[in-house]
Amino acid sequence: MIDRPVPALVSVAPNTCTAALPEAKVSEGIRQDMTGRGLIWVLHRASLARDFDRVLVMSSGKLQEQGTFAELNRQDTLTGHLLAAE
Repeated sequence: MIDRPVPALVSVAPNTCTAALPEAKVSEGIRQDMTGRGLIWVLHRASLARDFDRVLVMSSGKLQEQGTFAELNRQDTLTGHLLAAE
């Protein structure tokens, strides 16, 4: 998917423009291409965060919580509230 190797990639909602491709296929392709390199993926759906090693949750420009998806997937967290709203 990525034409040449890059040390890191910042991706903002890459799935919003892919009506013709299944979202999971796009996500998996990018993650495979970036194996062993840095990937910052800005998500607009909290459920997509389950496939990443580390999750940082921002609100109003400030870091609100961080951890693994499993650590943040609780009712008393912002992530939990975002998941419940999906």
